[in-house]
Amino acid sequence: MSITLYIDNHVVSLYEQEQKVLYKLTGDNFDRHRNEYNRIMKKQIVTGRNDMVLNKYVAVTIFCETPIEALTRFRKIDEEILDNFKKIGTKGRVLSTTERLALLHDKFRKGREGDFKIDYDFIKFQGISSKDYISPTFMRFEKSHFMIEDEYYRCLYLNNLPSNLSDNFLKEIVDCSFPLTVTLNIQPIAQDKALRMVRKQHTGMEANKIEAQKKASRSGYSAEVISHRLKQSLKEAETLLEDLTTNDQKMFFVTITFIISGSTLDGLNERTDILTSKIRKFACQAQSFDNLQEKGFQITLPGGMTPGKRLFIDRALTSESTAVFIPFSSVELFEPGGFYYGLNQISHNLILCDRTAMKTPSGFILGSSGSGKSFATKREILNVLLNNNKTSVLIIDPENEYGGFAREFGGSVINISTDSNSYINPMEMSADYGLDEEDDEDVSMERKKTKAVQKKSDYIMSIIECMLSVNGTSVITPQQKTIVDRCVRKCYKKYLDNNFDRQYLPTLENLQFYLDEEKTSEDGRLIAEGAEYYTKGSMNIFSHYSNVDYDNRMVVFNVRDMGSQLKQIALLIVLDFIWNRMIMNFDAGVRTYCYVDEIHVLFQNEYSARFLQQLYKRGRKYGLVITGITQNMEDLLRSEMARGMIGNSDFIMMLNQAPEDLKILAPMLKISESQEVFVSKAEAGSGLLFAEKVIVPFWYN
Repeated sequence: MSITLYIDNHVVSLYEQEQKVLYKLTGDNFDRHRNEYNRIMKKQIVTGRNDMVLNKYVAVTIFCETPIEALTRFRKIDEEILDNFKKIGTKGRVLSTTERLALLHDKFRKGREGDFKIDYDFIKFQGISSKDYISPTFMRFEKSHFMIEDEYYRCLYLNNLPSNLSDNFLKEIVDCSFPLTVTLNIQPIAQDKALRMVRKQHTGMEANKIEAQKKASRSGYSAEVISHRLKQSLKEAETLLEDLTTNDQKMFFVTITFIISGSTLDGLNERTDILTSKIRKFACQAQSFDNLQEKGFQITLPGGMTPGKRLFIDRALTSESTAVFIPFSSVELFEPGGFYYGLNQISHNLILCDRTAMKTPSGFILGSSGSGKSFATKREILNVLLNNNKTSVLIIDPENEYGGFAREFGGSVINISTDSNSYINPMEMSADYGLDEEDDEDVSMERKKTKAVQKKSDYIMSIIECMLSVNGTSVITPQQKTIVDRCVRKCYKKYLDNNFDRQYLPTLENLQFYLDEEKTSEDGRLIAEGAEYYTKGSMNIFSHYSNVDYDNRMVVFNVRDMGSQLKQIALLIVLDFIWNRMIMNFDAGVRTYCYVDEIHVLFQNEYSARFLQQLYKRGRKYGLVITGITQNMEDLLRSEMARGMIGNSDFIMMLNQAPEDLKILAPMLKISESQEVFVSKAEAGSGLLFAEKVIVPFWYN
């Protein structure tokens, strides 16, 4: 088996870039915003280096007797390679036949990148080959360059490798402003053969050493006087032998080749000088395939190599030395169809991320005051609204920061306070209210009723406990919990008997009626009188039927004006409303995005923290994408529950962090020292973006 790593830094047409980034106009009221967004994105495309795209490919070549045997072995090899990619924090996939042909098409046909189309049925009917779709009109090979149509090309190979190379060698080489193709052909050497080669080399050097010592003695010099070059070579051979015998190192034949191009011969020579100058900085040398340009072109194309076939320019390297050239040290995040999150601080390429494709799309936006959290949140919400109309946005807003933004885009702002005319009924309960990820789609109606009333009873219990709490501590007894549970079930009897018919939906005032019936006992009296203040008394704002606009795509819950006495109850009721809305949206084929600003406040109360945890844990089944935003990391990190939610989230946008917070977050999220600099004393709008196992430094303006 042989492995070929193919790194292609190539030009992407402006049209192809815009197709992946810009929004199409749909004729709705948001088109003026789409036009403005597209204008900004066109500027960002030009600002960054997005006309150059770096793709990395792995080609595996094996020898088999039959195609069936090859397919069987390739399936296993594919699984192993993709699994190893995951272990090093990167993604990979197997290319289709069309994608492989498109790759060759774009190499042969400059200026027509992205135009490849093929009809396999037409090929069979016409009796032609796929080569007719990718081949250029002509190719001409000269001594030190060749031409494909009107473009000039040159093949080079890496020569004179030093004994030490840094792991950013290849990264710096491929970081060019012009098209460059790098191919690493790697062929493993059987361990016994490798040992024979090294021992033979070592024996030859020992013989040279003895001969040099004899010569020095005859000349009257000390026998230890031998050339420095021979000493160094002998030392390297001894180290290599030790690596193979005791350090579990393997040996490989490695060939590194390059293809560069230019529209003119002078332009090609200029780019050649730039590339060779970069390589010389690492004490290496790049040489042209003089009189062998066609051979070099064949070697460098992505197609693999015949196993066991050596090239005249290969080098024998150990596993450790070969790993220096593995091209996965830099990370890009560009997922077509994803939302824009800024520019990569290192490459200046656009960052597009699709949270809905993640295993756990829930996440956090974390940053100190003034770091850019609100802007980052509103920009993502804008992407949600402009992308398509099959989305809904719900925002918990403790500081009234999103009201103006929501109104600009036609959203509803629900001001929750004692003098508000906007009401949310905490007794709302849909048919799927109690279902979780373990339930299948064919759950019976009776099962739905049972699970719904169980979950709702637990939720109402939390509200009653908040109503009766003293200094934030619950004083409700098990006997009183039984009374509340009994009253909740009575309250929902007609509603459930009529299969969730909304005309029978109860309110807290109905619940109070059944609580009053329990006054015959001391426990019942305490519960009924303690709850009455919130159900029929001065704080009865949650004892009404909901009048919130369920049809509005964006709803902001402004709880700024709630007093401390009602805030925790209000947050519980809002979270339950979000749960019901999420289920309704899911049944209608609508994805729900939820944003919880100042999320640390919800972790100050056990009940709201527990409910929030359920949204993070179970919401993904119903298409929920939830995001917590906070600047008070100290308060958030006090909660073990919050720490667990951060650690299990696949999406985190981390802006500037205080040093003491970063000490806790760095080991939790496996942030390296080199990555810490992007979130320590960082400018507003810059930081680290965590997308599953990918960590990308970003900035936006």
